[in-house]
Amino acid sequence: MPKAERFDRWLDLLSQDLAPTHIASEHRGDFRASTAALELGPVNVSVLSFPTLTSVRTPQLIRRSDPELWELGYMARGTVVVEQARNQAQIRPGDFLLYDTSQPTQMWVTEGGRIIISSVASREVVYGFHPFRGFRPGSGCRLRT
Repeated sequence: MPKAERFDRWLDLLSQDLAPTHIASEHRGDFRASTAALELGPVNVSVLSFPTLTSVRTPQLIRRSDPELWELGYMARGTVVVEQARNQAQIRPGDFLLYDTSQPTQMWVTEGGRIIISSVASREVVYGFHPFRGFRPGSGCRLRT
């Protein structure tokens, strides 16, 4: 694909599989990234590879388009700093990340990365806790069957 089209095409592919976000990269002129997606019943799995970038999911984007997903990411390569609900974490290779697309989020990929993201609609999850409001002893969650 021509260099000038890579970044916008990658954004188009992401918007089909994940919640819309504003993404910027200093590598826009020669953006080398990939994405793959697989649907497994109520769970969608996306594999993303990308250079350094920033991603922001604003309240305005949430109001405009909220797929109400929980996304569980496994960081296979690279480092990302994530901020959501006044919490910040640095995610490194081998770490997991759980976030809610209904909440504003900022991500800074400080090293080119590869992440595997499993997305599930929050309505498909039966739970005795809310992962962003705290756990109760003995609680857990499962997908609706």
